[in-house]
Amino acid sequence: MENQNAQGLTDVQITVLSAFVRALGQETHVLTRHPELLWQQMYNSLRPLEVPDLVCLLEEEANRRHSQLWLRRRGGAGAMPIRVLASLASGVESCDWSAASGLLGIGCRDGAVYILDPRTGDPLALGAHKGPVSCCHFTPDGSFLISGSKDSTLYVFEIATRKLCRTFHGHQSPVTCLAVLPNGRHVVSGSQDRTLIIWDLKTLEVVKTLRGHNRGVLCCNLSMDGSRLASGDIEGRVVVWEMPSFEPLLSFIAHDDAVLSCALNHSGDILVTGAADATARIWRLNNTHLPTELKGHADEVAGCAFAGDDLVVTVGADQTIRVWSVSTGLSVAAARGHGGPITCLSMESDGSTAYTGDTSGAVLAWAVAELGSEVTSTGHSAAVTSAAVAPRGYVATSSLDGSAIIWHISDGSILHRFHCEEPLAGCAFRRGGATLITAGSHGSLVEWDIATGTQQRTISRGMDVVLGCASDPLRGSLVLGTMVGLTVIEPDGGSWRFDLQVESDSEADQARLWGAMQSRTLPLGVKRELLELMQEREIMRVASDRISAQCVAVQPGGQLAAAGDAIGRVTVVDLLSHSVIRVLKAPACGSLIVAGSVALAPNSENLAVGYSNGIVAVYSLRNDNCVAQWREEGSVLVCAFSGDSQLLAIGTEGKYLSVWRWHERVKVYHMPMSHAVRACAFSSNAPILVCADAGGTVCILEMIGLDSLTNPTTSKTSLRRNNAHIPIRKTRL
Repeated sequence: MENQNAQGLTDVQITVLSAFVRALGQETHVLTRHPELLWQQMYNSLRPLEVPDLVCLLEEEANRRHSQLWLRRRGGAGAMPIRVLASLASGVESCDWSAASGLLGIGCRDGAVYILDPRTGDPLALGAHKGPVSCCHFTPDGSFLISGSKDSTLYVFEIATRKLCRTFHGHQSPVTCLAVLPNGRHVVSGSQDRTLIIWDLKTLEVVKTLRGHNRGVLCCNLSMDGSRLASGDIEGRVVVWEMPSFEPLLSFIAHDDAVLSCALNHSGDILVTGAADATARIWRLNNTHLPTELKGHADEVAGCAFAGDDLVVTVGADQTIRVWSVSTGLSVAAARGHGGPITCLSMESDGSTAYTGDTSGAVLAWAVAELGSEVTSTGHSAAVTSAAVAPRGYVATSSLDGSAIIWHISDGSILHRFHCEEPLAGCAFRRGGATLITAGSHGSLVEWDIATGTQQRTISRGMDVVLGCASDPLRGSLVLGTMVGLTVIEPDGGSWRFDLQVESDSEADQARLWGAMQSRTLPLGVKRELLELMQEREIMRVASDRISAQCVAVQPGGQLAAAGDAIGRVTVVDLLSHSVIRVLKAPACGSLIVAGSVALAPNSENLAVGYSNGIVAVYSLRNDNCVAQWREEGSVLVCAFSGDSQLLAIGTEGKYLSVWRWHERVKVYHMPMSHAVRACAFSSNAPILVCADAGGTVCILEMIGLDSLTNPTTSKTSLRRNNAHIPIRKTRL
């Protein structure tokens, strides 16, 4: 007989209820804005726990909801110990959690200062410095947030009014670190001017200036009891100051490189430091000659903090968070984030939750007790550039990290991981899904054998810069988007090139082309990397009558290909006759727009285009008419039709995936993502949707209730050619 508690609950019931409570807490930031996602978020958070009674409950409810559309995540290694609280427009430089208010203070690279409630995830702007905000700290009662900036100023914000109430100008160089004394009245600020200044929060008068560093100060931290202050500098020196006299107690070289972070334990007798040399060290201040070395990070250690008496948490530019035992110096837990290098760390006072910010603008919350024993690579470490689904039950994704991954569509496990020598612009299945082509941004194509996981051959494209690729896996024609148009590689090895041109007498198109060349517009999401590549190859200039293919798509069946370009046009090509049958002009608007994504419907009747201004337009291939149009939040980066052509999935820079029943312009699903959605694809023979984002995350989603929303049509439409107003040059390679 099971044990019962005072409320009459069994151990199993308590386990199930506790799991629900924890999952609700982890998903509050999503559910506050999208309460309709309650069922999906609970299922995907709780199902991997494998608690028998919980699994039974979830599956019973899933069966009951079979007529309601929701997305069930396939695979995974259990509930993720990480949640994204916010995705800000600029990189996060600093953060601080307040025990008094439960709020999180955030400082960003663009100078903005925010407060954020981790329970809701809604950031509220307080103000902005003229330079990056390198540090921020709450007063002990949570009434004020103080921020320090590289513009050499400190701002004091009153939380109740969200107003800037004081400004401090005492430093001569960028302010790098902050600490607030337990009395709440005195503040310590460190600067690259080599000083630490103690100043009065109410009067803004300087109480004392501490001079003990020969180089710029980068970090400082107070012990919880206020007995000691530690500071670190660029040359690797650490100074420990006695409080409240502010006299130097210890001064020693802690690292061979800059000390970026430091933390004292509650009583101030143990110090942990993190440095630019990718190491962290634990120092017992009664003997600084024998530190405990913490090795595990692959890049600079940007933050460190105590989580209780015997645990230390560190974060690094290698995108990882690690937990260490103070007594043994061994790593006891670790995990990898998604996005950019982690720049800052703040802990809840009980050590249960760590808050971090990274260079991509993501603010993350980590459940420390749920971190795995080691970092595992479950996806890409950089932006995903394409996703493709094969008839054989595989999914392929490519990334700017130079890798392509083959996933089992059934459970989300990895079959193969291919490594290339350059960032990948795309990937596509060929030979019925037996092989995968990866397209490197430098122009090289590699064909991989799926069965053996080995490289079959390499096809060099010379000096071509590849911006994307697409293929029908059955017919096998591979279409590449390049800086001058399309290159088509036939299954027999023959190649054709279609140059996208602008008529010299078209003033509007010439103006758009000039604007595109001036802004050096490239595919959204890979702009910076490809700009660097083009500068390296000295090919920034494009011929005045040609323009790049920003996105490409191939119709299932392999007859048609479409390319969107840098001035918003879409060109449709018949791959069988090697001829252009459609050229669709960009929607009329007052500014330059880019065709950022394009998709061809399997029924041969429609074409969807997503534009950089957020417009999504679906055109009829019978008469070129726009049959549906709406606007998304942020640039549209990717779009894809379902196998029956009735649904359209949209991924945006606004960090969400949406699914539309596009005929009626009705959104039937909305899923927030951690980062901008860069790739999505439907399976042609299963209710599966694959999406991936700029942080490297890949999601394989099963669409439940799909039959209730669609009314598949099987009609085919014969395509008539229109007279293309823009000449397309076809060249045999």
